[in-house]
Amino acid sequence: MESETISTLIDASTSFTISIISGIIAIGSLVFNFFQNQKIERLKGAIEKDVNVHKAQFEKEFEILSILWSKLIYFEECALRLTFSEVVDHTAYSEMTTEKVEAAASDLVKYSEEHSPFYCEEIHGLLEDITVDVSGIVKSLEEGKKDEVLNEKVVEFENKIKPISSAIRKRIAEMRVA
Repeated sequence: MESETISTLIDASTSFTISIISGIIAIGSLVFNFFQNQKIERLKGAIEKDVNVHKAQFEKEFEILSILWSKLIYFEECALRLTFSEVVDHTAYSEMTTEKVEAAASDLVKYSEEHSPFYCEEIHGLLEDITVDVSGIVKSLEEGKKDEVLNEKVVEFENKIKPISSAIRKRIAEMRVA
């Protein structure tokens, strides 16, 4: 009888111990899940913040690049119209003045300098290079030169716009991927 009682007590003790261990494991699991959920929420918040920052950066850079591109094209148009105004007898061409070209050049250079921190290094380098051409065109116009040298400078400028266009497209593609 004593052995039965001991056996019953051991069984009860084992069951109790197993119940306690199961309870501890369940509580540990709940605590672990609680902290994991907190960590997941923190990570979600960080990712959401990064996405919002990236979106804002993309929108700002895209806006700047769009305006910059329109200023480049406007300067090109002005320079071409003035350069070829004697060749083409058209009112739109003959209305172009040196002052309008200089104003377009000034606007382009000023905008690119003011916004240079907001676009990538590749585009910045290309724009620095092209502003030298812009300055050369304006200088030729100020000196009253409307000759073959000016035409060559305008063509050089046109050729440098293509790499800027490619760099802008590349940058926009990079911003969409990131």
